[in-house]
Amino acid sequence: MMHLKGDLDEAESQYRASLCMQQRILGEDADHPGVAASLHQLGIILQLKGDLGGAESRHRASLSMEQRIYGEDAKHERIASSLHQLGRILEEKGYLDKAESKYRASLRMQRRIHGNHTDHPGIAIAQYQLGRVLEENADLNGAELHYRTSLYMMQRIVGHNADHPVIAALLHELGTILEKKEDFDGAESQCRASLSMQQRMQDEDGHGMDIASSLNQLGLILQKKGDLDGAESKYRESLKMYRRIYGEDADHPNIAGSFT
Repeated sequence: MMHLKGDLDEAESQYRASLCMQQRILGEDADHPGVAASLHQLGIILQLKGDLGGAESRHRASLSMEQRIYGEDAKHERIASSLHQLGRILEEKGYLDKAESKYRASLRMQRRIHGNHTDHPGIAIAQYQLGRVLEENADLNGAELHYRTSLYMMQRIVGHNADHPVIAALLHELGTILEKKEDFDGAESQCRASLSMQQRMQDEDGHGMDIASSLNQLGLILQKKGDLDGAESKYRESLKMYRRIYGEDADHPNIAGSFT
């Protein structure tokens, strides 16, 4: 609960206290779902605090314990979740091939749990994360495939006309991929759809970071299409929003990027 309120230090303290109590009750080396869950949650908190080494250590310990509890080859949501979190940490640390391996393992597990032909948020999110790491590894075709698969699945789950943060993010990512592949019309279409959805989901002021990012990305696409006036307008909107987010006189890469 504390990490949802943004108090990461207090959350870390609570999870460490819970973990220590469970280990005193059950034994230092005991395998137990509660201990594994506490390690998992502590890993999430440490990742949010930027301690990637500590986070990776806890998630590896949690995963190993879960595999001992449920079985090395067992299909279980907790194992799929730990594989996914390890992938996120390895991606953040820049170990893209290792991150891809964990994401693929998590995706396989989700499919074993829910079925190969089942629409499920866990499968869609795993596809999304796999697309992200493939994009970072410059596999644009692979990334596009996984983004589209995830997008279509999410649309079937929540409704084709529904506004949803994951759908908006996937539309944005698809726009980025298509821009890199020089399909500027397709990129503009996806980016505008993402921006419109984000604006509908925001309050009337629409000060969200994702909106600023989409405005900046749309400016880049319009610039590459030769629409310099349209590009300038979007860059100015993005810059204005970033300044509201970070402060008028703040130094930040996103603000600097809006000038380029």
